[in-house]
Order: sequence, then C-alpha cells, then structure tokens
Amino acid sequence: MINKNRVLLLKWLKITNFCYNQGTKMRGEGQVLVWEQLELYAENYHRFTLEVMPLLEESCDQETLLQIYKTARHYQRAFAELAREETEISPLYLRLSITLADTLQKIIGLPEMPSTY
Repeated sequence: MINKNRVLLLKWLKITNFCYNQGTKMRGEGQVLVWEQLELYAENYHRFTLEVMPLLEESCDQETLLQIYKTARHYQRAFAELAREETEISPLYLRLSITLADTLQKIIGLPEMPSTY
C-alpha cells in the first residue's frame, strides 16, 4: 500500500512541476502584482515538490507525510486566495494543491474536512 501511494504521489508531483513550467510562461495584463505573487508561490511550491520527491523515495512514514500534508494545506490556502483574483493559472494550482492535500489526508487517515474554497 505504501509503495502504491508513493507512486501516485510521485506522478502527481511530476504533473505539478509540468504545470509550473507552463504557468510561468503565461502573463496577464493589468494584474502584475497578483502575477508576481502567484509566481513567487508557484516557484516555492515547485521547490517544495522537488524537495518532497526524494523524501517519498527514501521514507514514507507517518511523520514525513504529516509534515508534507501541513505544507500542502498552507499552499492550498494561498492558491485559494490567488484564485479569487481570476488569473488563468491560479485555479490550476489550487486544484493541484487540493489533490495533494486530499491524497495525503486519505493516506495518513485523517478525517475528511469540508472544503471552503
């Protein structure tokens, strides 16, 4: 079960990295500050996912998964705020962060929480 979960998370992380590379090429007019903030979060989120991959390959213990989950929830809230600004790519990052947090929540066995986004 742990290996299957690890494979699913690694696939998800590769998709996230692809979206980052595509998203940084997009530009919206009139929303420079929002885009700069989104790019900063996207870059940090991308870095986070790159740091997570080796952790999942080395160990997939509950403590590691819980730390990753907490960070994913942080980004989920940040992307939810940016998605309200109607940029093209922020809803995609919001969906990706929700998917990661939900997947980790199920793997860890945390109770489901209603989404407010």
